[in-house]
Amino acid sequence: MVRAVRQAVGPDMEIAIDVRARLNPWSAGRAAQQLEKFNIVWMEEPILYDNVDAMAELPHSVNVPISTGEQPYNRWEFRPLL
Repeated sequence: MVRAVRQAVGPDMEIAIDVRARLNPWSAGRAAQQLEKFNIVWMEEPILYDNVDAMAELPHSVNVPISTGEQPYNRWEFRPLL
């Protein structure tokens, strides 16, 4: 699907992938590796935000930017991520 989008919009359009925290850390890493070739802008919330250790490690093990922060709602929930 990402290949089809990339082909449709070309190399100059930014593409972000929202995973909606549906993957475990291993699967998120594998998916990120597969997405590298499509030059995506970021992969959003590939794993649950409350898995802080895995969320901190993932960006260091892949070449795709990882974003998070959509699910925490107050400063106490953001603190472990920061």
